[in-house]
Amino acid sequence: MVKSRLNGRLNPPKRLSTLRAGLERLGIETLPSKAVQDYNAGRTTQVLTGRVVAVRKRVRCKIGYNGFFLTFEHDGSSAR
Repeated sequence: MVKSRLNGRLNPPKRLSTLRAGLERLGIETLPSKAVQDYNAGRTTQVLTGRVVAVRKRVRCKIGYNGFFLTFEHDGSSAR
């Protein structure tokens, strides 16, 4: 944990990327969300928070810290 210079709270050292790494340890593949894909393709200029993660499997756990939680969207490109 790292102490924030702004408010003095303890935060994970790598923030949301740490939460995504936790999902991958659970065997859940993370992908860029639709909003990230739109931003990277130049279809939008809206600033992203990085809190929405696309997944192919169902996720039943709640992952977050300090009141900020990841939101999951289903990536429909997976073959069934």
